[in-house]
Amino acid sequence: MPLSMIRLQGLRAHGTQRKSTVIAYAEDVSILVTSQEDVRTLRDARACYEKANGATLNVAKSSALGGGHVGHCV
Repeated sequence: MPLSMIRLQGLRAHGTQRKSTVIAYAEDVSILVTSQEDVRTLRDARACYEKANGATLNVAKSSALGGGHVGHCV
């Protein structure tokens, strides 16, 4: 799937109608996922990006924080 077609569900903050999927500051990026489908979509997008650019995610500098019911998909 082309990266331009990837859609994450996002997270809606209390009291707002807008959903956020990405929070970025300088070189730090947080990606908000709210379902197992989002996790799979993000995993596929990362694999596509790595294949196209020869870059890899630095796992030593990465972390995941689970919340809700995303299961054992991460």
